[in-house]
Amino acid sequence: MVGERPDDPDHELYRVVTPFLLPDGRIGVPLSNEGRIRIFDGEGEYVGSLGSAGQGPGGFAGLAAAWARGDTIEAFDRRLVRVTRFVAGQAPEAIPLEGVDRRQSEAHG
Repeated sequence: MVGERPDDPDHELYRVVTPFLLPDGRIGVPLSNEGRIRIFDGEGEYVGSLGSAGQGPGGFAGLAAAWARGDTIEAFDRRLVRVTRFVAGQAPEAIPLEGVDRRQSEAHG
């Protein structure tokens, strides 16, 4: 099971936000402290991660939520006020949210 192996750093989960299921049964576990989304298979085995701390492509300064939209994973960064889209086989795409004030975004995160 996800998070049930205290001796395995991939299963140590801290500051989890909005875990979600993918259509193929994988589980996405966003970690706000790491700016990373860990992916586990349907049996709870760690299979990889998406994102990193930072402001570059695929980076997060304030990972606040993530979700699946079909096979695509999207995540909201409240500090950078953008959504990052992860599509398999493609580079991450950052989509700025225009008309949203950064202070307003952080107040709701």
